[in-house]
Amino acid sequence: MTQPELLMAMLLLQQALFASLWLASAYLRLARQPALHWAGAAALVSGGVGMIVMREHLGPTWSLALPNLMILGGIASLRRGVQLFVRGPSTDLEQGIVLALGLALMLGIQLGGGGPRQAAVAGSALVAWTLLRTSWELRAGLRDEMGRRASDWCAVPTLVIGLLFTARSLHVLFFVSDQLGSIAAQSAQNVITSFAMMVFGLVINIMLLVMTILRLVQRLRYQSEHDVMTELLNRRAMERLMAAEMKRQARVGGTHALLSLDIDHFKRVNDGHGHGAGDEVLRRVARLLRASCRDTDHVARMGGEEFAVLLPDTSEEGAGVLAEHLLQQVRALDLDTVVPGLRVTVSMGLAVVASGSDAHDDVMLRLDQALYAAKRAGRDCLQLATTAAAASADAAAGAVDFAADHAVGSGLNRVST
Repeated sequence: MTQPELLMAMLLLQQALFASLWLASAYLRLARQPALHWAGAAALVSGGVGMIVMREHLGPTWSLALPNLMILGGIASLRRGVQLFVRGPSTDLEQGIVLALGLALMLGIQLGGGGPRQAAVAGSALVAWTLLRTSWELRAGLRDEMGRRASDWCAVPTLVIGLLFTARSLHVLFFVSDQLGSIAAQSAQNVITSFAMMVFGLVINIMLLVMTILRLVQRLRYQSEHDVMTELLNRRAMERLMAAEMKRQARVGGTHALLSLDIDHFKRVNDGHGHGAGDEVLRRVARLLRASCRDTDHVARMGGEEFAVLLPDTSEEGAGVLAEHLLQQVRALDLDTVVPGLRVTVSMGLAVVASGSDAHDDVMLRLDQALYAAKRAGRDCLQLATTAAAASADAAAGAVDFAADHAVGSGLNRVST
């Protein structure tokens, strides 16, 4: 066995292992549809490489056109999997044209008495086109999800390999004689080519693995920071953002505001109409809050029927305007599809935090006290937080009144994080 044949055999084994890996990934439902396409890509490439290794034992029909077509089909399957992964538009018509062109060229070369040189030019050019298009689709499709830097790095391998296949096609076309031998023949150039193909296969599959892992990590991070039912931030994420905002404000100055909202008499919704209706009320209120706030604001479900809104760079006047708007929007919320005639209101507390003022715990104490005051004032209203000293004096009385209103049942809407 020549050195190129040995390297090609190693490439065959490598692709067979990756095909098994992607099948296992699909079985575990990790990017299932893309993984199936990538498993098909690895299987087709390994099949094409296997035919190249066994060229001496195959007839001319099986040793030239078919291996190149299988490798091209594998690259096309790779691209289709990428399109599914980035949720981009499919290019099945373009892919079909490329494969049909490859079939026509390979059959023309085979029937016309052509050899490995012509097959190398045509096959490399079509593979290069598919890889370069894949690189563009990766970069564009992942930018919003993973950011510019990560999307660029994910697109680099297919870009570089596509450019190298372009260079190979041009090199063979213009600088190699008609007596180009089989890639399995012993020569320094074939050793380099075979080794490069093995590296290409490894790099591309590692890139796909990295993409899959990055998405899994982002999904886990999202689930750890968001409430399952409302898809708002959870308490842990909101407290982290509050602390970060206080640190930022200590450096640059200014003020920010915090709103605490609680759905009035929510226990009656659960008891009178069931926890399913209560869950839907929570989702509707959550969507309203998110739609009514700026992109720079942060909205969280803090627990049960309680929500919080963090308003960076916001004055007391601006926060008050938003709070009054939210009160009106909740009053007007159409819940007839949940329970005919059902209407809800919210009580709201507002705390404005100046640079270098209270500590986080003191701010939260003031905010809770303002919410208690809104409940005592008859609900469906806004109360501005008092000073930290006054809040400490009244905290016990307010907590007693508020605890009874928060005694909800055991449904899903009790889960806060």
